Amino acid sequence: MGSAGCSAMECDTAIRSEKQAILVVDDVPANIKTLISILSGDYKILVATSGPSALETASSKPIDLILLDILMPGMDGFEVCRRLKADAATRSIPVVFITGLEEPESEKMGLEIGAVDYVTKPFNAAVVKARVGNHLYLQATLRQLARQNQALSEAEKIRGQVEQITRHDMKSPLNGIIGFTELLLAADDIAAEHKESLLIIRQDAYRALHMINLSLGLYRMEQGTYHLTPKEVDLIATMKNVRQDLDTLFCTFRVTSVVLLNTFPVGENDRFLVMGEEMLCYSVLANLVRNAVEASPMGGSVTLSMWEEESMNVVSIHNRGGVPEAIRDRFFDRGVTHGKKSGTGLGTYSAKLIVEAQGGNILLAPATGLDESTIQIRLPRASSAQKCAPHGPDLMMTTDPCGVHP
Repeated sequence: MGSAGCSAMECDTAIRSEKQAILVVDDVPANIKTLISILSGDYKILVATSGPSALETASSKPIDLILLDILMPGMDGFEVCRRLKADAATRSIPVVFITGLEEPESEKMGLEIGAVDYVTKPFNAAVVKARVGNHLYLQATLRQLARQNQALSEAEKIRGQVEQITRHDMKSPLNGIIGFTELLLAADDIAAEHKESLLIIRQDAYRALHMINLSLGLYRMEQGTYHLTPKEVDLIATMKNVRQDLDTLFCTFRVTSVVLLNTFPVGENDRFLVMGEEMLCYSVLANLVRNAVEASPMGGSVTLSMWEEESMNVVSIHNRGGVPEAIRDRFFDRGVTHGKKSGTGLGTYSAKLIVEAQGGNILLAPATGLDESTIQIRLPRASSAQKCAPHGPDLMMTTDPCGVHP
């Protein structure tokens, strides 16, 4: 398949290289002869001397523009224009009225029924050429854009089919891995060390499966076509899963973490409910927590705080390691990154897409120091959510380096 687009110069050359067809409709031979002498050197000229013959020619031959006289016996130019605009096959052909009438009401009526312009008799060759040339160029440009859109649409359709096939081919073996590990885990005589390995395999397979599903979701979010299926999601439970899955990363950077609910360490029975999709919430938190750990100095700390705010629940992710002033306003834009040699700038961009797709918002909070940064996420609070009184700390959520829990 060829390229779906072209440069401005290439498009301009393509548009002007085709000899465009003009249908001249007039019952006066002298007028037809004059217009042919003005335009025939640059365009292909077709002629009709009545309204019915004009309609027949326009519907049977490729026409780029119609020069249409208003005063004709039988069917006048106004009626011809109405019928042209009522027919899907001829509706898009631009109509320029040629007339000796100077009454503004006639011009107004012609424009209201679909004409794009007027030229008046007696003809001024320069004016006729300029107006006809402008409208033909616009018409050719619109057709070129329509062809490009069609090519892009076909390419996008093929891309979607390829992605769907790829995802299906990738998901099938992953589902097989998950199913097989489930069977092995159900065995009574499995050794403890083997069970631990199988749990890791199952966890990684689920993570890969979630990433495949999420990639299609992100594309739909960009297009504004994502269909959200919200339900109650407990962000405290989600945060536990994120912390456990990133345990190796925390260990590598020797970064500690603490999770707070209303300024208190979370308790074993605490819940923090939002309306969203569990996979999306996990993806956002895992993405941003990973970024916070990697941006932190060795031996630093990441603080995740949660609180209620009107109809929204807020999650704040704070770490040492500042964001340069030059990119703060563009922090969530596609391709913006800082401090990572392999960074793509898609992490915070995708987080923004996911949060907004769930009816929330995300922001980079004003800097409290040159070497600190805080991201705040707001998601709709679940209707059954209740304020929780602080309990004793959940030791799984307050950790020392390398994930060694006290």
